[in-house]
Amino acid sequence: MAGYTTITIGGQQVGLRFGIAAIKIAREKKAIKIVGEVIETQTTVNTAHYLRAAYIDNCYVKEMDAVIPFEKFVEWAEEQEVNGGGEVQRISKVITESNYVKPKEEPSME
Repeated sequence: MAGYTTITIGGQQVGLRFGIAAIKIAREKKAIKIVGEVIETQTTVNTAHYLRAAYIDNCYVKEMDAVIPFEKFVEWAEEQEVNGGGEVQRISKVITESNYVKPKEEPSME
């Protein structure tokens, strides 16, 4: 199952789905690096790209138009950086708990 959470951008609650489509979109933008089973972003702009990719993924599965521009995700990511990044840390936890990212359990040998 994809990791899912929401953030507030411009007073609007925005759904973020961290599924396969989000990972593919972010990889195309070179916005994420996968180290082992952990997804990392290197800059505020990369964080914004990955969040927007998750927004697009969510819109796709809900058959909605993605209307929030990239600029709004950059502004959100910059605000988080200035304010200590608590929301980014919360979102990072959601991402790492996604079935598409978290390590798969090893089958039992019993």
